[in-house]
Amino acid sequence: MTPKLAKQFPTPESLTKAPLIIDHGIDFLDPPAGWTEWFAAMNVNGGQIHNVQFSQGDHAVDAALAGAGVVFGRRAFVVNEIAEGRLIMPFKTTLGTGARFRFLCTKGVENQPKIKAFREWMIAEIRKTADLTAGLKIIPTGNHN
Repeated sequence: MTPKLAKQFPTPESLTKAPLIIDHGIDFLDPPAGWTEWFAAMNVNGGQIHNVQFSQGDHAVDAALAGAGVVFGRRAFVVNEIAEGRLIMPFKTTLGTGARFRFLCTKGVENQPKIKAFREWMIAEIRKTADLTAGLKIIPTGNHN
C-alpha cells in the first residue's frame, strides 16, 4: 500500500474497511494465497471481499501505486516500489506459497558459458529481493492456525 493509505489503515483489522485490490494473476496457487487467506492467517474476519480486481499482477500494482487501494502482491512485482518507498509492507506477516522460480535446461548444457551466465544472473537477481522477507513472519498457505 502507499504510505498515505498505511496511515489510514494502521492495523490488520482496519484493512477490512480498506479498498482491497485483488490480483487474479495468483489464482493458480494451490493452496490459494490472497486476501481471504491473509485475513485468516491474521485471525481477522475479513468478511466478503468485493473490490477492484485485475487479471494481471502488474496492473494490480499500478492501481496500488495510484492510491486506488491495497494490493496483496507478489514480491517480484513490488520489490522496486518497496525499495523506493512508493509502496510499503506495513505488517510483518506474509503468506509463504512454496512457489519458486525454476531454472530448466537440457541436461548436459547447464555449464555452457551462456547458460551458466544466465543462471548466475537469475540467482543474483533473486538474491537482491531476499531482504524483503527478512524479519517477516511467513505463514505457509493452508496453515492458518
